[in-house]
Formats: sequence, structure tokens, C-alpha cells
Amino acid sequence: MKWTEVEFSKLKGKDPKVFEKFYNTYKDKIYNYFFYKTKGNLTMTDDLFSDTFQAAFNSVNKLKNSKNIIGWLFSIANRRFNDLLRKQYREKKHLNIIGNKLIEENMNEPEEEDDIVLLLNAAMDNLKPNYANILKMKYFDNMKLKEIASDLNIHLKAVESLIYRAKNALKIEMDKLSDYFI
Repeated sequence: MKWTEVEFSKLKGKDPKVFEKFYNTYKDKIYNYFFYKTKGNLTMTDDLFSDTFQAAFNSVNKLKNSKNIIGWLFSIANRRFNDLLRKQYREKKHLNIIGNKLIEENMNEPEEEDDIVLLLNAAMDNLKPNYANILKMKYFDNMKLKEIASDLNIHLKAVESLIYRAKNALKIEMDKLSDYFI
């Protein structure tokens, strides 16, 4: 959309009617951008969307020219999304998960057992759903391989193969997480 010099100066002056036009012009693009980036999480999409337009309103007077308003708005949106990712990373980091194996040498202390459980849960959350499901069936529900095969309606060899791949994926996730949280 082309903005006239009059509209642009009113936008920079935070004129409510012009800002409403600005909002209505770009709201769908920004909302869709966040919907895609958050993989359909409506709560995060709504929060990021409102934060972006609030930040745009607060800093609109700093705009230099009207030629790339959409680029300016998307840079604000991208910064908001990156801020969210950094916040999530810091929150995960504060879990202070220690260790990189399911079984540690000094598992006698209750604190270390709790850390391993936290590490295991975080790693399980990062697995593909079918991997997490089959590991839960085998190790948490203590199901036999034949029972798992019957439940999932797959061959016994497929169950063995899935468990093998899931255990390898779990080890990789635990190694990754322990590197970040040591």
C-alpha cells in the first residue's frame, strides 16, 4: 500500500484513525506470519500479534520514510518472535538439568535422581510422538513387545525397530539437552 505524505505524517503523529487504517492494512499479514511461526499456537500468536502492534504504535514516530512500512513492521514482528524464543530458552536453561546419561554413577543422591528425571522428561518431550509413545508403552507401561505390536497394529519386527530408533533418538536428545543445561 502506498501512503501519502499527509497520511504518513499523521501516522507518525499517532493519529488514531490513520493508525487504525495502518492496523487494518497489515493485520492479516502479521497474524498469518505469527500463526505460521508458532506452528498454529493461537495463544502465542495472539500475544505476539498484539505486542507487535503495540511496539509499532510506540515507535511509529521514529519511521524515516513511507516506502517500506511493511518491512519495518515485519522487523518488529521478527524481533518479538526472537524475544519469545530467547525467553523460552532461558526458562529451559533455568531448569538446571544435569547429566547426559539415563544412568549416572552417583545415582544414590536424591537430587541427582530428580535431575535425571527432569532430563528424561525434557528429552521425551522433544521426541517424535511415535517414538515417545512406543518408549512409554515399553518402559513406563511395561508392555510386552507382542502387546505393543497388537495395540499399534504393526509387526513385531517393526516394534523392535521402532524401539531401537526411539532409544537412539532419546539418547541424542538427552545429550543435546545436557550440553545446554550443564
